[in-house]
Amino acid sequence: MLTLSFYFYFAKNQEDIYEKQFNQKNESILETVKIGLEIGLQNENIEAIQKIFQWVKLQPDFEW
Repeated sequence: MLTLSFYFYFAKNQEDIYEKQFNQKNESILETVKIGLEIGLQNENIEAIQKIFQWVKLQPDFEW
């Protein structure tokens, strides 16, 4: 019983760590996109905006 309890605790702990890291990466990507879009829109630079979205599509951990 103790082993089973430890297993569930460890699995939940690992899940929480993974979820936190995943969310931090996505927040970082979103902040980068936000800043890039603001600059692109201020300068009316469509190419810069397109490059931002191309970059985001290449991010392996970002969910569309």
